[in-house]
Amino acid sequence: MLPPREKQIRISHQFISYMTDDNGLALLDRMLRDMEDAPVIYRPTSFWSAASKLIVADLRKLGMRNFRTHPSARQMYIQGYGSASRMVRFLSKLFALGPRRYRDISTTILQPYLHGSAINKADYRVFLAAETDKSPRLSHLSESGFGEPGPAHQFSFNGKQYSPSFLSYLRGLTFLKKLTSTEEIESAIEIGGGYGTLGEILLKCTDKEYFYVDVDIPPLAYVATRYLQEVFGPTNIATYEQTRTMDVIDLRELRKQYRAVVLGSWQLPRVVGSAELFVNFISFQEMEPDVVKNYAHHVQRLTTKYVLLRNSVSGKNVATTRDEIGVAVPVVRADYITAFDAFELIGADSEAFGHRAYNGAVSECMVFQKKAQSQS
Repeated sequence: MLPPREKQIRISHQFISYMTDDNGLALLDRMLRDMEDAPVIYRPTSFWSAASKLIVADLRKLGMRNFRTHPSARQMYIQGYGSASRMVRFLSKLFALGPRRYRDISTTILQPYLHGSAINKADYRVFLAAETDKSPRLSHLSESGFGEPGPAHQFSFNGKQYSPSFLSYLRGLTFLKKLTSTEEIESAIEIGGGYGTLGEILLKCTDKEYFYVDVDIPPLAYVATRYLQEVFGPTNIATYEQTRTMDVIDLRELRKQYRAVVLGSWQLPRVVGSAELFVNFISFQEMEPDVVKNYAHHVQRLTTKYVLLRNSVSGKNVATTRDEIGVAVPVVRADYITAFDAFELIGADSEAFGHRAYNGAVSECMVFQKKAQSQS
């Protein structure tokens, strides 16, 4: 017996999506092959050497349609606050066996905390309190649901959707707006852009037509390309295929045709032009100091106004074995200040705009402004 028509359509759509993902892996394969010939300093560091293999395996097996549910994504680049759903279900059942007041505690306090919605709501309230009418205007934004984030990784407030990553960037941008004249910003370069969250935010802003450049290693450069193409359409996003053979990657020329471009890390030395803002959120901490210093060299020649960072103050954990996910040498707060010597630190925060974890780890949001003598 044939399944109902609704079920047939759903199966057909899943099949089409899977086939599209499978064909799209040619871009990932091209990037991975080219990265093998790149200078070592632009290849995955200790932290990402092991992590990249897990992400690539999940992409090959599961495709992009539900990439935000991939085990490797949840572990490596999809930020979340919620605890394991199995624990939530267990404790909910346990409280349900008790008196009514226990069930009320479970519904109003325990479950929101374990799912992460309570922490996400706190971040949302910080964003609302800090947001201003200065550009870029952010209060109307809502995140795409592409990739099937699920209830523990995307929350609805006032009819808009926010993931922890989305709110992390929004809070960082409001901190930048608090300290600087962001009305001058029309373009941004990011290294290590995850699945493209900052690009989604800027390209959804309506007060200006912002231009976004994401520089990353595959497989994340591939994921960001596919995500941004899904949200904004393939003709608006320049992929690696459009730029890989360019001897000079001129941002001014790319901006005439595209709203965003995703580059492989090894292409950065060929980039010319400029952007008013550079951003790095929670990925410099996953590299070694010499790698960050090299990236900072290029950032400083390409960035005209501001640097916005959010990273661990004391650095990531050190890997003790080849297969363990961790860094060889941690990058700490002083390393960022030293690396960006053409900029001066004008503000830092870990309470409202950064994050203080219960285990004592501190993630700090920092804003740098280009020194007068360094401006061209």
